[in-house]
Amino acid sequence: MLKAERAEFQRTLDILKALKPVTVLPAFHGYLVDVRERNVRLVVSDGRSEIEAAMAAEETSGDESYTVPSLHLTGLIPAMEDQVLCLSRVGGEEKGAHCELLGQRGRWKMNSLKGEMFPRIETEAPLQQITGVPVGVLREAIRRCEFAIPKNDVRYQMNTLLFDAKGDRGVSLVATNGVCLSVSQLTDGDHGCFRALLGHSDVVALGRVLQHITGKVSLGFSHRHFRMTGDGVSMIAQTVDAQYPDYEKAAAASVNVGVAPAAILNRRAFIESVERTVWVCDQAWHGVKLMIGKRFCALESHNPTTKEDASDEFPVDGVDRFPRSIIPVTIDHRWLLKALKSIDAEQVRITLPWQECHRGIALEAAEAPPCSHSCYEDAHMKRLARFPDDRLRVAGVGLAFVLALGILSFVDQRAIDKHRASHVCQETGCAPWAVCCAPGTVMMVCVIKTARKTPSLRWGI
Repeated sequence: MLKAERAEFQRTLDILKALKPVTVLPAFHGYLVDVRERNVRLVVSDGRSEIEAAMAAEETSGDESYTVPSLHLTGLIPAMEDQVLCLSRVGGEEKGAHCELLGQRGRWKMNSLKGEMFPRIETEAPLQQITGVPVGVLREAIRRCEFAIPKNDVRYQMNTLLFDAKGDRGVSLVATNGVCLSVSQLTDGDHGCFRALLGHSDVVALGRVLQHITGKVSLGFSHRHFRMTGDGVSMIAQTVDAQYPDYEKAAAASVNVGVAPAAILNRRAFIESVERTVWVCDQAWHGVKLMIGKRFCALESHNPTTKEDASDEFPVDGVDRFPRSIIPVTIDHRWLLKALKSIDAEQVRITLPWQECHRGIALEAAEAPPCSHSCYEDAHMKRLARFPDDRLRVAGVGLAFVLALGILSFVDQRAIDKHRASHVCQETGCAPWAVCCAPGTVMMVCVIKTARKTPSLRWGI
C-alpha cells in the first residue's frame, strides 16, 4: 500500500507526463510504481526513453512493484478533492490482479500488471559526465537551439541536438536545419572531448522535465545513452548513432564575427519592425530585405502576386567596422523572427556578409556595444585634419581599388561559382553561414543563411 498527499501525486505525474509513449504495446501505457524500503519511485517509458521520479510517501507497507494505467491516473488525480490518497495492488500474483485508488469518499479499481512485465532500459556506466549544471542554464540553452532542429528531415542525423564538448573550450549545444544554425554555450569548464546526438522528441521531453526541477543536474554520456539526474528525477534516452555535419567547417568559410561589419540593434524594435513589414507576405513569398546603414535600419517587403509593398525603419544603436555604404541583405522573415525571439538580451549584434562568397548573417547578444557612428566619424575626421598627407594616401588607395575592380570585372563567372562551391559544406550541401564567435564569450550565436541575390527582393527566397 502507498499513502501520499494528492499534491505529491500531482507533482510526480506532471513530471512523467513529459514523455508520451506512441506505441500500441499495453505495457508502455502505464506508470510503474516501485516501492523499495519506503522509497517510492514512478517510472514511464516508451522503449527508447525513460523518466523516473521520486515521490514522498506518508506511509508504505512492504516492497511491491506494479503498473497503473497512465490515462486513468492522470485523469483521476486532478479531479479528486481528497487531500490524502492510497494506492495499492489487490489480487495477489494471479492473472486478474488489479490496483485500487482509495479516497475518503470513493474507490477506483483499475487494471494492473506485475512490475516484471514493465520494460526498463538497461544502461552502461557513463563514459563522460558533466556535473553541477544549473537547471536554468540548461533549460535556456535548449530553448535557444530547439527552434533550429528540423522535425522530419530525410537526413536523420539532422533531427537531433548536438552536445559538443571541446576540452577547455567548454560544452556547446548545436542545432541546424540547413538554413539556420544555432550555437549555445552550456559550460566553460574542461569536460573532455566528445559528441552526443539527442533526438528531437527526447529534447522536447527533456525541456518539459526541466520545468519541474530546481537546483543543479548532472549529465552523463555513454556510447548509446544519455542520462540526466537531479532533484530526485532521472531521465534516460538513447542517443543517435550518426555523424553530425561539421558545422564549424561550413562557418569557417563565411564572415568572421569581429572582422566583418556589424551593427547593434534594439531587439524589441527589430522584432516589431519585422512584424509590421511582413504583413504582405504569404505562403509563397517570405523574403524581407534589410538595408542597414550607420544610423537607420530599413526593412522592405514585396509580394509580386498581390503587387503589395511594405517598408519600415528604426534607428541603429551603434556600428562596428561599418563601411560608408548601406549593406542590403535578403532573408526569410520566419527564421529571423524565431532567432530574435530566442535571444535574451535588450540589444543584439548583427554581423553582415561582406564578401561575395558569404551567404549568412550572425545574431548574438550584444553585451558591450562598440563605439557608435558619431564617435568613429569624429575620430576619423580628426586624424585626417592632423595628418594632411593621409588624404593623398587615401586617394591613392581608392584609385587602386577602382582599378582592381575593373580588372576583376573581366573574371569568368564560372571561376566565381567554383570559388563559392569550394566553401559549401560537403556533408550538408548547404551554403556557408557566418562563423560563430570564440566559444565561451557569448551565450548564444544564431546564424541564418541569406538569399543568393541580395540587391532586389523581387526574386523572393
